[in-house]
Amino acid sequence: MTIAQASVVPITNSKGLETITLKNIVSLDLIEQNEAVLKAAQLLDDSATRVVFRDRVTTEKLKELIETKQMEEQREKESLVQLKHQLSKSSTVDKDTELINKLSTEFLSDSTPIDDVDDVLQAFEKENGVKVILK
Repeated sequence: MTIAQASVVPITNSKGLETITLKNIVSLDLIEQNEAVLKAAQLLDDSATRVVFRDRVTTEKLKELIETKQMEEQREKESLVQLKHQLSKSSTVDKDTELINKLSTEFLSDSTPIDDVDDVLQAFEKENGVKVILK
């Protein structure tokens, strides 16, 4: 493949949205292989991607940070459990359940039992002034 072809032939990442060319991949590979030389010649500036810690980070400080974050996460989990528990005991849930039960009993009490098909058909015939013939 020529450089001209490599510049225009797209390579699509099936999991991503980007489409890059083979030339881009080769260029990135060359930069990674020669990173030390390019930095020495001041041709590569990776300061935008470099992570710099302000304080001198020691293993102890990192462990303290990790423990602090774990404690915060544990506190949040405990408060979430308490909120879920309070919600389950909440009176609004009980009121909602009572309302649903009341509405369902009202709805079911007005209707004729479905098991008695003859009564349902007679009621339908009387209400609509028709005669239903079953074959």
